[in-house]
Amino acid sequence: MATLGVQALLFCTLGIAGMSAHAQAPTIVYSAQVYGRGNADAQPSGGDANLGKSSTAVDAAGNIYVTGSTSNGLNIDYLTVKYSPTGAIVWRTVTNGGANGNDIAKAIAVDSVGNVLVTGSSEYAGFTDYLTVKYSGSNGAELWRATFNGAANGDDDAYAIAV
Repeated sequence: MATLGVQALLFCTLGIAGMSAHAQAPTIVYSAQVYGRGNADAQPSGGDANLGKSSTAVDAAGNIYVTGSTSNGLNIDYLTVKYSPTGAIVWRTVTNGGANGNDIAKAIAVDSVGNVLVTGSSEYAGFTDYLTVKYSGSNGAELWRATFNGAANGDDDAYAIAV
């Protein structure tokens, strides 16, 4: 069974300006997919889990960013992918939280200079904390990461991010 790490699908409508009363159905411009860990050729392996995408963002140049999660069969990590406006994979990165537990990406944003911020949860000692990571928009390199443990020391999950 082929399983998917993260997938992007872009739709557009034709003739929006001066459109008649009969709206046209969306047209698929491209469909692209990338698989999780260790699959540089974008082919599925037995360890990938069908965790899918969690959030998408678009920058001013029309690049599309998708974040979600991937599994190696032992734990789950963030998977973030940058697609060009034509659907080519520019970069992809897998981020493992500090405790090597399950890390679930839930939201993504792009700042004014094209850097990418992803947030979600990271499992540590049986509980989850916020994990927010900032990546270089040009190559996907991790610029910094921050975690947050709430006052009650219980589960903390981030669901949204804005810049």
